[in-house]
Amino acid sequence: MINIAVTDDEPGMLELVCRRVSEEFSKVGMEFSVSRFDTGRGFLGAFENGATFDILFLDIKLSDCTGMELARKLREAGSRILIVFVTSFDNYVFEAFDYEAQGYLRKSELDERLGRTVERLVRKYNEDHREIVLHNLDGQIKVAVNDIAYFESHAHTITMFGFDGGEFLFTGSLSKLEKEYRAFGFFRVHSGYLVNMYHVYSIEKNDAVIRLANKEIRIPISRSKLRGFRDAYQRNIRGV
Repeated sequence: MINIAVTDDEPGMLELVCRRVSEEFSKVGMEFSVSRFDTGRGFLGAFENGATFDILFLDIKLSDCTGMELARKLREAGSRILIVFVTSFDNYVFEAFDYEAQGYLRKSELDERLGRTVERLVRKYNEDHREIVLHNLDGQIKVAVNDIAYFESHAHTITMFGFDGGEFLFTGSLSKLEKEYRAFGFFRVHSGYLVNMYHVYSIEKNDAVIRLANKEIRIPISRSKLRGFRDAYQRNIRGV
């Protein structure tokens, strides 16, 4: 079940976006629900009270706040909800990248572009929910690929660091993991580190800045890997 929220303070536009979103998600054959909010505070209140949403279609000009302010609060709270800005304005498109937006739709182009946006969202949702199984002597865990922030290796012991701060130790080869998880968006930045590009917030000097649920950490990038990593990072933020 994909849980979708639509936030817009114009009743007519809120109704239109909800209807069109429902039509497009019906075409892809996935079970979904759509919740509507006419204020930013209304959505934020539901979120803070434990409501779970996977996708948010968000107006930028709301009566009680801006969509950018709401997106910032969500990211600061550690939310990885997929955000699509729906607006009549073009001048916020670059700022949208700061909040890892998955789309930027002009209201006048909703009919033309919403279908492709929904297809991209479904692909992203499916990628984010792929699961793998890790084993050690004490047992095993099943974890979603994008709940993994990075792997760190010392000798033959590998530690998986999760987005939520959890850790899991197991014996293995980082080179083997690199081959297995390259297709999932992992990059070997250093002989001892394999990072999930999904959680790379920025590159500062020779460090990859990884954003976790409650903190940021820096992982060194070896000089031989720096150019390739920068290229991979640019492709990732463009969604290529």
